[in-house]
Amino acid sequence: MISFSRQTNVPSLDDPTPVRDDEVEKMISAAANKTSQLDPAPTWLIKDVHGLLTSFITISFSKSLSTSTFPDEFRQAIICPLLKKTGLDASKLKNHRPVSNLSFLSKLWRVVQFHVLAFYDTK
Repeated sequence: MISFSRQTNVPSLDDPTPVRDDEVEKMISAAANKTSQLDPAPTWLIKDVHGLLTSFITISFSKSLSTSTFPDEFRQAIICPLLKKTGLDASKLKNHRPVSNLSFLSKLWRVVQFHVLAFYDTK
């Protein structure tokens, strides 16, 4: 179950644009087939059964927008150090950069937020 925690520094949207099933379905279909260790199911499986899951994902995202909350599970990431350039000394920490691997739904949520904010920016 996804739990939500109230954000205190986030302005509330009085009348948030509801997230529609068809928009979420397009976003799922367009997403890359990358799976994180945080995902409960592989991305290809979510994409394969997206018709069954889209309504639940849409409701979750809409609730999050309307209540100005963010699911706690989406705050997690796997941090992996990557070498900045080939040929650099891998034993030195300064030659690495951190890369955050997010869950599939967390990445999808970022896309939804971007589209909602872009909608408000055009108003």
